[in-house]
Order: sequence, then C-alpha cells, then structure tokens
Amino acid sequence: MANPTALILGGANTLEADFDAALKLFQPDLLIACNHAGRDHPDRIDHWATMHPELFPKWIEARGAAGLPPAGQLWHAKHRISTVDSQPLQCWGGSSGLLCVTLACDLGCAKIVLAGVPMRQNACHYDNRRIWTEARQYWPAWEASVAKMAGRVRSMSGWTAELLGRPTGDWLDD
Repeated sequence: MANPTALILGGANTLEADFDAALKLFQPDLLIACNHAGRDHPDRIDHWATMHPELFPKWIEARGAAGLPPAGQLWHAKHRISTVDSQPLQCWGGSSGLLCVTLACDLGCAKIVLAGVPMRQNACHYDNRRIWTEARQYWPAWEASVAKMAGRVRSMSGWTAELLGRPTGDWLDD
C-alpha cells in the first residue's frame, strides 16, 4: 500500500470522541494502537506499539478473553526488552503515542492522525480516571520531533493539536 493514511489510537479519555470525529473525516488505511487502546479497540488493529512491552502478555490475554480479533504486528521501543514476538522500533523519545508516530513514519504513512493522544497535563486515561500528571515531561521530545512530523501528523485534540494542528479534509486530500 503506497502512502497509507494512519489513525493512531492513544489512551486518553478523549479517545472515543477523537476516534468518532476522525472517522467522519476519513477512513484510515492503517490503525495503529498504543498500550491499552490495543487491548480494548473492538475492531482490527494493524499495528500495536508500546514503550511498555512487559505488559504485552497481559494485554494480549485480555484482548483474547474479550473475544477481540488478534492484533497485527506488535512493536516495542528498541531500548526495552519484550517477552512476546514483537519488533524493536527506534524511538524519538517521549511517550508511547510518539512511538506510534515513529512507527507510522517508518511505515511510509503520508498522513497520520492522532486520536486520544492530546498529551494534556492533568488529563485522565480512558480506562483510569486517575489524573496523568506526567504529560508535560514528554513535551520536549514532541517539540524536538516537530520537523520530522511536519506536514504528515495532525491531532484531533489537546496540546498535540495545538502543536501540530488539527486534520482537515483539505489536508487529508492534499
């Protein structure tokens, strides 16, 4: 598939609204999930990436127990050790969401849209209402990677939408 369009599924409590809004704009060629989104997304997952490969066995078991289809290729940050069959991926730093962006770029995706990756400080994950205060510590890695993402990556919400812009029909069709 030449120049696919990817939709990245993150773990923020904005995921459902972001996902629904993204599907009103386009139909992705690839779905790339990070962390819990790979465990929980009810449809196909083409690629599943994480900075936390030690959690893959638990997540894979939970996905199967829920009767969800197996995910496609699994990926982990190269500097981490995985105990499941997953491919190492060079990381730009930052969060698992940025690792998924790295993957989408490596896969040759022409357009990449983030859903549930607002990187908003004091936001919650969709499956845990505890405030995630660590977002800000990952901002420098995102900011350092802006040139690599220029023209290719947009976000549906939050700080990443402010940093990268929001996707539009014109941008997706360009």
